[in-house]
Amino acid sequence: MPPVLGLPFPALPVVDPDGLRTDLEQVRTGRPAVLFFMRAHNCLVCLHHVRALAELRDVLAERDVAPVVIVPGEVADAVRVQRKAGGLRVVSSHGDAAHRAAGLERRLLMQHSGTFLVDSGGLLRYARTGALPTASFDRGELVAAVAKLPLRSDAESRAPQR
Repeated sequence: MPPVLGLPFPALPVVDPDGLRTDLEQVRTGRPAVLFFMRAHNCLVCLHHVRALAELRDVLAERDVAPVVIVPGEVADAVRVQRKAGGLRVVSSHGDAAHRAAGLERRLLMQHSGTFLVDSGGLLRYARTGALPTASFDRGELVAAVAKLPLRSDAESRAPQR
């Protein structure tokens, strides 16, 4: 079952480019995150979306949003994408299990891709998915969804003091 808006996004298992097994909850470290699930490491449209996400770095930083790219396949695939990701965090789903758990099925040999926005509490706030990679990322929609999150300074002021 795909993740549902307003409910917790699953802490899906991933592998970082160094081969360390972790999960998306640990990758986002309690911060809001944009999770972009690529169709394949060599999908040209997906790589264009990754570059567009990298261009949004300042917009995301205003809300302390961590951009994360999830590549289906092996660690080597994530490393290939990381070279082109403009400094974004890239992890591998080590196969397609994380993609399937996010509701991104493989149908007729086509791996679905998608963009998800998770708030600091781990709740899903935005989702856009598609069988065709051109439908899985919309810059304007994503910016509008991110704008609804608290500003970084607002989030920091609500954080518990130590």
